[in-house]
Amino acid sequence: MKKLVLWLTVGVVIVGGVWFLWGRPKESAGGGNPVAARGTRGPAGPVKARAVVVRPAPFSERLTLTGTVLANESVELRPETSGRVVKIGFVEGGSVTTGQLLLKLDDAELVARKAKLQRQLVLDTDRRDRLRTLKAIDGASQEDLDVATAQVDVRLAEIAEVDAALRKTEIRAPFAGRVGLRGVSLGASVSPATLITTLSDDASLKLECSVPERLVSSLRSGSRFDVSVRSRNGEVRRTASVYAVDPAVDPTTRTVRLRARIEKPGPDVRPGMFADVDIELERIPDAILVPSEAVTQDMSGATVVVSENGKAAIRNVVVGGRTTTDVRIVSGVSIGDTVLTSGLLSVKRGMPLALEVQ
Repeated sequence: MKKLVLWLTVGVVIVGGVWFLWGRPKESAGGGNPVAARGTRGPAGPVKARAVVVRPAPFSERLTLTGTVLANESVELRPETSGRVVKIGFVEGGSVTTGQLLLKLDDAELVARKAKLQRQLVLDTDRRDRLRTLKAIDGASQEDLDVATAQVDVRLAEIAEVDAALRKTEIRAPFAGRVGLRGVSLGASVSPATLITTLSDDASLKLECSVPERLVSSLRSGSRFDVSVRSRNGEVRRTASVYAVDPAVDPTTRTVRLRARIEKPGPDVRPGMFADVDIELERIPDAILVPSEAVTQDMSGATVVVSENGKAAIRNVVVGGRTTTDVRIVSGVSIGDTVLTSGLLSVKRGMPLALEVQ
């Protein structure tokens, strides 16, 4: 009897569980009347966002580049011939004048050869003069006189050749400036591949930089811009004036080289220094500027969200230069438009807006 009661109890529990899980009516996920749950929602409220009203503002479109400071003139000094150094006429890092002797090679052999040729020239000249006198009285033929005259010319040419070789044993400063470190010592054997020293005219300095091809038309001879270098005394700012623009575009980098003279460089600016270049391309007194966060950029271009009659409108825009906080709008936005600066990702076209205008 007890077993029968136990089995009946288990059966009732199982049937009740099945009914509870599958037999009772289903309610909506949120509870309450299922029909009421399927009812439609009311219209969404306006989207809250911050915005600014576009007003004209002065804007200077600038281009930031890097460049290199160059000496007005610079050259590596190497001998034109091989030989042994017998004299050094400069001090490392010192100033030299135009034509100053910087280095002398051993020329004893050339000097001896020149002396020999000069003596031969005297003899050849005397012989020519004697033949010229004899020719006047028909004592010599014209052929003998021509040969003697040619011999004198040959001696003169040989002496000129030795003089040229002697000049190659000397290295003189081609212009005034400051020499660099010395690469040879007294008594060293040198060749045309040996670097003796460098010479730079640092009385005036120039700067070289490369400008993107699309912007080179904004720069011409006489254009001025700011240059800054970093020295022991901090940042040094100077003004530079363009004096030459390369007529050809580099096909690899698509840039154009330009050179400018640095005005009053001073002792803190030296050749070879890295320089920051700040060029003003255009100054606009009434540009359209919007905060940087108002512009959305994707593969199709730049867009902004504006408020038209209280509703969101998405406009494609063309952007120009930038500042640290703003972007210049070339087209797509007009003065007086209200441009959103927040909530851009949640705003869709035509949505009502509740704006906090800043």
